[in-house]
Amino acid sequence: MRLLAVVAFAALLALAAPATLTQPHAANHEEPADLARRMAEPWPRIQQARGNLPDYLDGFVGFPVRKYRGTRYGDAVMGYALIAVGVRENDRGLAGAGLRAIGYAIGPYSSHHRPSVFEQLGVAGAYRLARDHLADHPTFQRIRPRWEAWIRRQRPYRLQRWAPLGNHVLVEVCAAMAILETGLHSSDRHSVLGRGRAWAMRRVRHIVNRRAPRQARGSGPYVLSDAPDYPPAYLALTSALYARVVHALGRDAAPRARELVRRAA
Repeated sequence: MRLLAVVAFAALLALAAPATLTQPHAANHEEPADLARRMAEPWPRIQQARGNLPDYLDGFVGFPVRKYRGTRYGDAVMGYALIAVGVRENDRGLAGAGLRAIGYAIGPYSSHHRPSVFEQLGVAGAYRLARDHLADHPTFQRIRPRWEAWIRRQRPYRLQRWAPLGNHVLVEVCAAMAILETGLHSSDRHSVLGRGRAWAMRRVRHIVNRRAPRQARGSGPYVLSDAPDYPPAYLALTSALYARVVHALGRDAAPRARELVRRAA
């Protein structure tokens, strides 16, 4: 995963961290919201004219920048994070930088044919946030038609085939939920927003309520990470993604899915 996307996910998770988990007596304690703000602050200053956010690993990890102009999902997820921090802090500068990053991620400069579930999550998640809180922002108004058209085209990737449970599968589960929560519709019958809406929700519920708990046999602590190797480095990310979609499902989340969240934590 690109460094940019790692920073973005950390900022989003810091935004979501409950206050009850803080440790006020720690010597070097920093509130999650303050940490997210500090992580977000440098990016508007180094953002490029097209809206992309430079990553010093570009050209060394993933696809060569000369051919693919980056991997898109770092800009999409960081754009989502900047919008989230900007909305919470009432900072239109940060929010505007996030909107420009989303505009780059869905634009012609970075388009290629490789699907990215991280990009789906970033673009779809940021859309609802921007629509609800930044509807009057000129950047949002300018890119909104293209943004909505992009979301309407998105099709399932890993949801439609079996794959070992891990962060990529759960990112797409979260992305499908975010796409459906936009309230948009599509004439593309293969898209998540087309005739596949009911099918996508069935797949989401199956993965969360049946497949993940069935994989996690037993009743004790469980390393909810990328199967089949279960690397500890992905434990926090995969567990947080799973907890996020369990929360989003609300009453549709099975009791054993909620229990798996506790076991992973």
